[in-house]
Amino acid sequence: MQKIESVPNAELSTTASRAEAGLMRSTSKYGWYVIAVLTLVNLISAVDRFMMGIVMVPLKTALDLSDTQLGLLQGLAFSLLYCLAGIPLGRLADVASRRFMLFLGCLGWTLATGACAFANSFGVLFATRVVVGLGEATLMPVAISLMGVYIARHQLATATSIFMMGATAGKAVAFIGGGAVLAAVAVQGGITLFGHEFADWQTLFLCAALPGIPIALMVLTIREPTRPSGSKARSSLRDLYGHFSKHSFEILTFTVAGICMILMAHLFAAWAPSFFVRRFELGVTQAGLIVGLTVVAIGPLGGILGGVIADRLLKRGIEAGPLIVICGSLVLAIPGTMLMAFGGSVELAVIGYGWAQMAVLAGGPQSYVGIQMLTPLRHRGMLGASYLAVTTLAAMGVGPTAIGIFSDIVWTDPVMGLGYSILSVLLIFATIGLIAAALTYRHFAGAVRAAYAEDEEPISA
Repeated sequence: MQKIESVPNAELSTTASRAEAGLMRSTSKYGWYVIAVLTLVNLISAVDRFMMGIVMVPLKTALDLSDTQLGLLQGLAFSLLYCLAGIPLGRLADVASRRFMLFLGCLGWTLATGACAFANSFGVLFATRVVVGLGEATLMPVAISLMGVYIARHQLATATSIFMMGATAGKAVAFIGGGAVLAAVAVQGGITLFGHEFADWQTLFLCAALPGIPIALMVLTIREPTRPSGSKARSSLRDLYGHFSKHSFEILTFTVAGICMILMAHLFAAWAPSFFVRRFELGVTQAGLIVGLTVVAIGPLGGILGGVIADRLLKRGIEAGPLIVICGSLVLAIPGTMLMAFGGSVELAVIGYGWAQMAVLAGGPQSYVGIQMLTPLRHRGMLGASYLAVTTLAAMGVGPTAIGIFSDIVWTDPVMGLGYSILSVLLIFATIGLIAAALTYRHFAGAVRAAYAEDEEPISA
């Protein structure tokens, strides 16, 4: 049990009683249905987000792009409005209909993904990716807010891991399914629809957009929860600022650790297929299959394992469970990435990639769990969106682009350079993340208990 430092002694009995009450509440069957729908939506969003990774090679040739431009398409193009719009959307999630927000967002990013098929230059493709990011900015604020209502406290880490596994599955679908579609269409030299000829990579974006509309309609089956009444349940910006000011050190240092954790996931998603193509001269389809199958085989194990460990630590009274999982993940990702970069065969590189992915996918969901635990329920949409905006802008904007810059300027060897670049960026941010986690560790448990002490018992629909 960690020593409590952030909660005054006079409040400890109240805090403890509220914690015990939260641990007694169980998640309903309908709550798990909501998680299932949100997970499916997350899967679709990930397909649309990570499909760019499988078309990097044909896109580079078709539009004559540099590695830095490819990094920008993977990172900054998506994260620009995703981050800027996330904060006002998070505020909206605290006061408006969350399911309708998500319905419109899912519909919007689906149409924008289809529009990528009509891009004929870097500028047009950049613009369509910006719109995809705007639509997907609705997902996390809504999901975080709904999970706070429907999921019991001691099952939050597991539920969040399940939700995040949707992104893992979507990444696998993007790489495996995308590679298969790319190969099939390439054999035919593209397709013709309504008198317009589409190249193989353009066809892939059209296929990625197809499931979006029916899944957007599925979002409407979620019942909008009734918000608790009373002054403590009402969300106000002034109240949010007061909470943030009181716990700014814990929130900011945890955010730095979360950025470093999430950055690792994005850099692998952006560059892993290209790594196997360049390092071992594999075809795009074969590289996508390797990456996708590895994610399918390893991802669920890492994600669920991280959630179960964090929840068990919470049941034992260790509120810093998510932070502990993040630290372990940051450390364990390093040797796996080293084996991937230095391995002399495809088999060794795949083992290293799988090792690193298991670590990253165990820690990634816990960064979102941690910020929920640090936030009273009435503010989770706004603060969760702010956290997501900052972490995404840093992780997606810096991670993939940094690797492109390292590959263009520092490690320029056409065969080994990309692997060295991935390892270099990962080592830098793993070190920063561990330092930030060490700084926040002593204060984390007290801040979590203070946040839960402010909550009234959540009310389900």
